[in-house]
Amino acid sequence: MNQPSELVLPSAPEPGSTIAIVSPSAPLVAAFPHRVERGTAYLEGLGYEVRIMPNAGLSTGWTAGSGQERAADINAAFDDPDVSVVMAAIGGTHSAQLLPYLDFELIAANPKVFQGFSDNTMLHWAFLARARLQTFHGPMFLSELAEYPEVLPYTGEWMMRAWSCEWKTFEPATEWTDEFLDWAEKRDLERPRRKEAATGWRCIRPGVAEGPLLGGCLESLAWHLRKSEI
Repeated sequence: MNQPSELVLPSAPEPGSTIAIVSPSAPLVAAFPHRVERGTAYLEGLGYEVRIMPNAGLSTGWTAGSGQERAADINAAFDDPDVSVVMAAIGGTHSAQLLPYLDFELIAANPKVFQGFSDNTMLHWAFLARARLQTFHGPMFLSELAEYPEVLPYTGEWMMRAWSCEWKTFEPATEWTDEFLDWAEKRDLERPRRKEAATGWRCIRPGVAEGPLLGGCLESLAWHLRKSEI
């Protein structure tokens, strides 16, 4: 592969374009259709089409299909000219299984927004290394974008700013939550999650730095690196 030398920034998604939902790891699209409905309604409300990719709703134990099937959805989404965003439905623990089956030449030739977090870190770093694609470590379809009764304003605002590169600095959130309301029992549809007031940025080490920002989940990277059988 002739690897491009410069980072490629995908174009901002145009209203009316398609957001493709893929399941790189866990099979939760099949498990929680009410979350699929909420995430779809939110993205359609922003003016986008939503396409659940053919294998995203599979359920085979811990994963949404084989590594080949999950990778095939990502390759197809990057190959489709109507798709402007390839978004992970959720994370999991098995995204590294996709790496041998991803078409990095195809991905490099068709740069799009790729978004997700958790073990999708493996894909972010692979896209950087093999396709030089700038990706987005951000909200996912079944979690943040299916929030009840609405997506948190901070989440929605900064996701759209990131897609359009309309930001110079980040502002801290005014509230946060880590409360989990059971999706299986649909507790997440009974009330909003309880919020806590945020206290602003917390400086770990003062100083000034300049350079590229390589985001991701270190826990997921460590898990994959030590579990070669995954």
